Amino acid sequence: MKEPLEYYKSKLCRNKVYIKQTEQRSSMFFCGKLFFFAIAILCLCIWWFETKSVIMIGSTFCFLLIYFFMVYLDNNEINKKEKLVRINKVIEREVCNLRGQYTGHDGKEYMSSTHPFTYDIDIFGKNSLYQSINRTVTCDGANKLSEVLSHTGLGKETILMRQAAVRELEALSDYRIEHISCSHISTPFRELLTKTMPSSLNVLPLKILLAFSWSVSVANIIFLLICCLASLSITIPVLVMAGIIFFNGSISLFYFHKGNRVIQKLKFLISLCESYSPIISLNRKEIFKSQILCDIQEKNIFHSRHIRKAINMNELLNFRNNFILWFLSNATVMIDLLVLNKFVKWERSAITDLQILLENIGQLDAFISLATFNFNHPRATVPSIMKSGLKGVDVYHPLMKSNNAIGNDYTQEESVISIITGANMSGKSTFLRALALNIVLGNAGCKVCADSFGFNPNLKLFTSMRTQDDISNGKSYFNAEIDRLSNAIDYCVQNPHTLLILDEVLKGTNSEDKLKGSIELLEYFSGQQIMAIIATHDLGVTKLENIYGVDKYVNFCFEIELTTPIHYTYKMNRGICRNKNASYILNKMLNSKIKRK
Repeated sequence: MKEPLEYYKSKLCRNKVYIKQTEQRSSMFFCGKLFFFAIAILCLCIWWFETKSVIMIGSTFCFLLIYFFMVYLDNNEINKKEKLVRINKVIEREVCNLRGQYTGHDGKEYMSSTHPFTYDIDIFGKNSLYQSINRTVTCDGANKLSEVLSHTGLGKETILMRQAAVRELEALSDYRIEHISCSHISTPFRELLTKTMPSSLNVLPLKILLAFSWSVSVANIIFLLICCLASLSITIPVLVMAGIIFFNGSISLFYFHKGNRVIQKLKFLISLCESYSPIISLNRKEIFKSQILCDIQEKNIFHSRHIRKAINMNELLNFRNNFILWFLSNATVMIDLLVLNKFVKWERSAITDLQILLENIGQLDAFISLATFNFNHPRATVPSIMKSGLKGVDVYHPLMKSNNAIGNDYTQEESVISIITGANMSGKSTFLRALALNIVLGNAGCKVCADSFGFNPNLKLFTSMRTQDDISNGKSYFNAEIDRLSNAIDYCVQNPHTLLILDEVLKGTNSEDKLKGSIELLEYFSGQQIMAIIATHDLGVTKLENIYGVDKYVNFCFEIELTTPIHYTYKMNRGICRNKNASYILNKMLNSKIKRK
């Protein structure tokens, strides 16, 4: 398999060649259109001014047919070019994403500081995991992707099914790019469906009026034909026809303002349905094997019939674009009433199915984003399922440009608390975030950023790493941290299989009180059999391993080498860190200030 960057660049070059070829063919067809149209006009003029030959009029029609065929071919080439241009824009964005320049929506509307983990580990927001993954083209897809990245502990069956779907889509690179190149549908379809429901419109009078008008019209046409065949006076049928036209026109004008608002919403709804058609057509062409994708495709094919009906209704609305056609169609068959009646009937049978269709398209949209993330990270690996706890080897952060490994072989048993110490900037917090993000990716069905990674599929996640004060509500940093810890304990009690990740707890108090409080907190966690990982600068906490043993507490550390410059290994080992860098770096900074003077 090609490397992502190599694949994108080669496809970009090929598409540029194809675009030039389509432009050349389009130019040729354009010249052909002008030529055959001019020849057709010339033949028509010769027939009109010189001779009334059948050959000339026949030639005119033949050249016009060739002209229309050239128009058809030219439109095909224009559509091909537009499609290739859209695909190239997608590829160029993917190249930017590979360089860490994320161009997709960042999902900041999904951010919540009260969520168990998304706020602490940058799931949403600028340069977040969501932004690096997001390739969705529908609102439902964006919502589904946010939902996927916001839940863990989904169970073995769900995760394995997601892995199969994402892995299958990962191999379909051309299909994924073509899907992403579809026009972005930014309108919240679900909200629009609710707004367009004409529940207050009583269609029974419409049905009665249509039935009456059409019955009288058909009877009058039959009567007119009989009069013509029997050489009788046609005065009565003509007067009846005039009365029908007056009746139809009056009723149409009466319902014009009443139904205009519904019809305008219907037109917008139909245009939105048309925007989903390319996605559905593209999905229908593929042959899938994974259960999730097969289910999505089957439901899309079944429910898309409602979109076809909506598009067919649009043809009836085209009469409104021309006043004369609109007047004639309403005067004869009351086309507006027919559309209103059809729409209400369609709405009652289609809305529920369309909701299901949109959810399926959104789910497909989200999985295509996840599969693209997989394709763009060839070094990542598919996680394995463990019965309990988790095990990672050389975990690395999915959003780090360098992808340097953080930690070595690391195993976290359930009901065990890991205590991680290390100097500033040694990699503690990055390791915690990388570990948490890999759990999220694993539950999403994605590859994870590690040489190997195994986790309990029922494992929930709760973090406390980025607590903030709230001055407007009179809440100090310490109060906010205590509230977060209280929520963490409640969550862990309600969800026994929970990994609790803490980064430097009780920062809002003095050192002695902080150490005492941290020890009491960890002893409480151990008593409640809460699985936790805590990063701390308080070396006094590490004595818990000696007191209670490795069945309860295990010490890990990120060590540094105090050289010039300082060497950060970003490797985690068993034990307690020995070297510290705060005073070392501060002294070097102060000495540099003194030398300047």
